[in-house]
Amino acid sequence: HDALPISAQDIAAVQKGPRYIGQIFNLFLIAEQDDDLYLIDQHAAHERILFDEIKSHGEIQPLMIPITFEVERDVDVFLTAHAAWYGDYGLSLRRTGDLEWELSSIPALWKPIEQDVVRFIGSRTGAIEDLYTELYAVIACHAAIKAGDRIDRLAAQTLVEKVLAMDNPVCPHGRMFVIHFQKDELLTAVGRII
Repeated sequence: HDALPISAQDIAAVQKGPRYIGQIFNLFLIAEQDDDLYLIDQHAAHERILFDEIKSHGEIQPLMIPITFEVERDVDVFLTAHAAWYGDYGLSLRRTGDLEWELSSIPALWKPIEQDVVRFIGSRTGAIEDLYTELYAVIACHAAIKAGDRIDRLAAQTLVEKVLAMDNPVCPHGRMFVIHFQKDELLTAVGRII
């Protein structure tokens, strides 16, 4: 096979985007773009990306065997009044007996953490407005890359690109997860003359 020629324009286009440099403490991703350096909390960043993806629901997956769970009286009353709200998010709930409920569908993206979803549903009451954010934050948090996880270069590069494209890099819990340094700041910090 003959190699395709790479033009200076191709190289410049690649160099303009963010570049993943490495991972430290199995927690922070290091990236650079132009004259900027970024430290990114991998868990919080992935959690935010998942939060945004989860909000779109995606494909709803019927469960071959519905999950049955018991709840306390206050949750039973809450679910009786608000089961349709969960249905709007692809979670089909049905009351099967006194203090007993069944989950029969779930967004496909949430399937790996279905037990966390059931625990959430079976333990929450309160204002619907708060429930929305709590539900997505819990789901994203449980599915996200954890602090201490090693991450491969391709996944890290993708994560960096998505994070640096965000207008407001804040996790669902409200924490900022990007530390930004400009080249001039770093030069000044080590006593280099600018």
